[in-house]
Amino acid sequence: TQPAQPEARQRARPRRGLKRRAQRVISIVAGRLGQAATHDLFLRGGEFGPLRVCSVSMGRHRAAHSAAVRAAPTLKFLFQEEGSATVEQEGRANRIEAGQWCALRKDLDFVIHAPDRSRQLAITVPCSVLPGPRRGLHWWRQPRSFLRGAAQILHASASASLMNGGILTPADCDRLGAQIAVLAEMTIRADDPGPLADAREGRRRAILAFIDRHLADSELGVAMVARAFGMSTRAIH
Repeated sequence: TQPAQPEARQRARPRRGLKRRAQRVISIVAGRLGQAATHDLFLRGGEFGPLRVCSVSMGRHRAAHSAAVRAAPTLKFLFQEEGSATVEQEGRANRIEAGQWCALRKDLDFVIHAPDRSRQLAITVPCSVLPGPRRGLHWWRQPRSFLRGAAQILHASASASLMNGGILTPADCDRLGAQIAVLAEMTIRADDPGPLADAREGRRRAILAFIDRHLADSELGVAMVARAFGMSTRAIH
């Protein structure tokens, strides 16, 4: 069993590093809000290649993050698992409820505050590993559900990876990080309307305009609209 011990220490080291970083932030928060902010603190963190995954559960708190000078562009996905929180960045604020996710730029200053007990899963991803479409801050800060679709898969995979990361080899953790990055890109693309959605929206507007033009026509109905657009009546419905 002796040869396995250094490897086990190597796997555990990033987790302790994340905990020390978070504890420094929490100690500052506690100094501003009082020790009540840390009574129910639970923290678990792990590193998977260039990605970091962290789960934090705590009572009422306000955490301010000051970005390092010339920090590399980095995204922080926030999955609100319990309670609610308000995220402030670049003079804008948005509120996320349980079951919702949003993202922010980790390389820019931000503030997260919760009025009561809350639990979040955070995935920190360097923008360099996300070849998907680039978004502005307004797009990222919009709350979206992670109870279905690609976001649900991303959340479940990151959560499972965090729970089991301590028993995996560093090489396996790196491979998991690459897969989580792929899922993050998939989640971004799932919210991209793309040309198919644009075509559907254009057709919908064309149908509405056709109806407006034929409101006085006694034959106006689903069958007439379907014939005009070469569609079935079921598709029109």
